[in-house]
Amino acid sequence: MSAWLSLLKAGLPYVAEIVADRLPAFTKNKEGAKDAADLTAQQIAELQQAVQRNAEAIKALAEQLQQRVKALEAGATEHERLIAELKEQIAGLEKERAEVAGLRETLHRRIEAARWTSLIAFGTAFLALCLAIFSNFV
Repeated sequence: MSAWLSLLKAGLPYVAEIVADRLPAFTKNKEGAKDAADLTAQQIAELQQAVQRNAEAIKALAEQLQQRVKALEAGATEHERLIAELKEQIAGLEKERAEVAGLRETLHRRIEAARWTSLIAFGTAFLALCLAIFSNFV
């Protein structure tokens, strides 16, 4: 912020000079009213020139504004397209997440079934071993 203040302080002395150069210098009657009609006609001509310059400046500014508005509209359209594309990607990712959650649940059930199967197989093998040992003693 202090940098802006420094720049502002450095530029302020020149503002009055720039404004004085840009403002139309209207003819003044310094010698008294010798020919008021000529003076008035000259001042009117100066005013018309000033109005013409202002109109040209306003037209140039309007064209620049129109170009900037078009650029902003194009940017807004591009952002809307990107947002729509991102929403589609998010919807696809949510669908894939739901599928992964379903697969996780399926795998969890299969692992649990495999644990029970291995426990039953171990119990059966242990029982067979016990029967084999018992049959050798009898």
